[in-house]
Amino acid sequence: MSISIKNNPKYLQLICDSKSVTEADAKEAIMALKDIEEWRPLTVLDFSTADVAELAAFRTLTRILGTAAQNESTVAVVAKKPVRQIISENGLERLLPCYGSMDELVDQSGGGDPKKKALEFLNTTLEAVAKTIEVTLSVKVKAGKPSISTVKGMPEVDIGSVVGLIGTAFSGTLIMAYPQQTYLKIMSKMLGETFTSVSPAIRDGAAEILNMVLGQAKMSLNEKGYGIKQAIPTVVQGKDISIFSASNQPSVIVPFECELGMFFVELATTRQAAG
Repeated sequence: MSISIKNNPKYLQLICDSKSVTEADAKEAIMALKDIEEWRPLTVLDFSTADVAELAAFRTLTRILGTAAQNESTVAVVAKKPVRQIISENGLERLLPCYGSMDELVDQSGGGDPKKKALEFLNTTLEAVAKTIEVTLSVKVKAGKPSISTVKGMPEVDIGSVVGLIGTAFSGTLIMAYPQQTYLKIMSKMLGETFTSVSPAIRDGAAEILNMVLGQAKMSLNEKGYGIKQAIPTVVQGKDISIFSASNQPSVIVPFECELGMFFVELATTRQAAG
C-alpha cells in the first residue's frame, strides 16, 4: 500500500490506495502520521479504494487517537459500505466515525435548546468513555447512577487525569479517576504485562486513555457545532486523593464498573455567554 498525505486548511487526509486494508497497512498509516509537523482539526483516514478490511487493522488504528487528540485533531474514516460495516459491527464506529465520502464530512451549525445540548454533551462524553474502554481493553463496561457533585462524600481515588474543555456552546472540565488496583489492572491488560505499582512507565496511561475518549467524543460533538477544543490532560496521583468537584461549577459524577474494577468520571460544564 502507498500513502499520500493531502494537507488542507481544515483537515489532514491520508489517502491509501489499497484494495484491502490489512493490519500492516494500518501500521504504515500510523508511521506516516508520525512525520506530521502541523496537524489540522480533522484527520481523515481515506480507505475509499478498499473493498475489504481486516478487523485487526482498525483496532490498530485506534492507537492514533491519543496522538491526534494531543494535537487537537479528531479522527474519521472514509470508506465503502462493506468496510464501514466491519467497523460498525465490531463497535469501533464510536472511536473511528465512518463516512462514505469526503463530502459527508461537513460541520453542522450550533444552536438549539441549551438544556438539550447540555444533556447531549454529557451523554456523548459518557458513551465515549464506555466505548473507549470496551474497544481498547475488550471488556464490558456498565455505567452506574449519576450524581451531582458535592464537597463531601465523593469517591476517593489514587490516580486520575484532568483536562479542560473549551467550546462554542460550553466550557468545562473532564476527569477520569481510578482506585490504584483498577488502574493497575487496566494498564496490565492494555500493555500486556503485569504491574504491581504505579511506576512512571505507566503513570501517563491515565492521560492517554482520556485523550482517546476525547478524540472520539469531539468528532460527534463538533459535527453538531460544539467547536470543542482541549488542553493537554494533567495526571494527578496520590493515596486516597480527592480530585472531584474540580471547579466551582455544578458537575456530574458517574461510576463505571467492569471486570477490572470501578472507575469514575466527572464532567463539569458551563454554558458560554452569547457573543
